[in-house]
Amino acid sequence: MESNGFMGKSGPMFDEFTEKMHSEFTVDEETEKQLRAGCVWTLLDSDSPKEDVEHWAKRYGIDYDIAMKWKNYWLDLKAQSPKNKKPKKYVVPEKEEMDSDLIAIKLWKGEREPQSEWERKVKKEFDDMRRQGKIPDFSWFD
Repeated sequence: MESNGFMGKSGPMFDEFTEKMHSEFTVDEETEKQLRAGCVWTLLDSDSPKEDVEHWAKRYGIDYDIAMKWKNYWLDLKAQSPKNKKPKKYVVPEKEEMDSDLIAIKLWKGEREPQSEWERKVKKEFDDMRRQGKIPDFSWFD
């Protein structure tokens, strides 16, 4: 038996060993198509034009129909990805008291939704300031 040129821990490796080892990493044909479709939908969105889907499907070696078959599956997974989730706005429970200065800063930064009439008024004033290109002076707050 002739070596294939690769060296293992105990000497030269032979073709039958590397072939057997590589066969452990194969997937069936349908799984292969599904994974290739996943590559397509990683690059595209649900409203991507047909031409883009056809282009990327061809680049990944599958037909347009296969890419479309797996579209919802992959886009659902993509939507569930932590990278694609928007952070939730911080809302303080009503029972918890918060300093009005801190509330104002959080309203300005967009980290809090107004929860009272006073907060809605402050938010409106901040929105007006933002439109005018002004920035409130929070220098007193460290």
